[in-house]
Amino acid sequence: MKDKTNKNAEMVEKKFHLLIALLKRPPDYQGHSALGVALRRQSAFSEFSDPALELNGCSINTFKACAEAVVPGGFKTVDNLRLQALKAFDAAAQPYERPDTVRSLQRKVKLQNENIQHLEEHILRMTYVHQKIMHMYNRVADLPLELIRPTYSKDRAEIYSMVAALDLVEFWSLT
Repeated sequence: MKDKTNKNAEMVEKKFHLLIALLKRPPDYQGHSALGVALRRQSAFSEFSDPALELNGCSINTFKACAEAVVPGGFKTVDNLRLQALKAFDAAAQPYERPDTVRSLQRKVKLQNENIQHLEEHILRMTYVHQKIMHMYNRVADLPLELIRPTYSKDRAEIYSMVAALDLVEFWSLT
């Protein structure tokens, strides 16, 4: 049993060093498509085995226990490295595209159109809030003095709920 634990600990250490090597040079590992799939989930990475890389798999619980014993920082360090390696692996896998191609320009135009649409929706929300506030202000202007304070409290609560419902976050810094 002790021998199996040592082998698992050795495999965890190899996977840890593999993650570090992958972070240093992601293009070197682009031929290992199974590695890219394994990096996506903790359990898949712990079970990942590859004879070319001399790696064997184990259960996630065994992997966690061995990582806590072998790796400085434990399993959290390994998992953070796994996520960073996944980003590096995916970034290296994407083909290089020249910035002045038709496709890249179309993509930029599409993003700008989405941005314009978002801003137009934001302006509509802001206009609605402004209209409501002006309506409330005009209503309060005609009230007797003893009703102004309760009406103000009610209107303020209504404005806050409206701002929250419309997702106008920049108003929260004004309160």
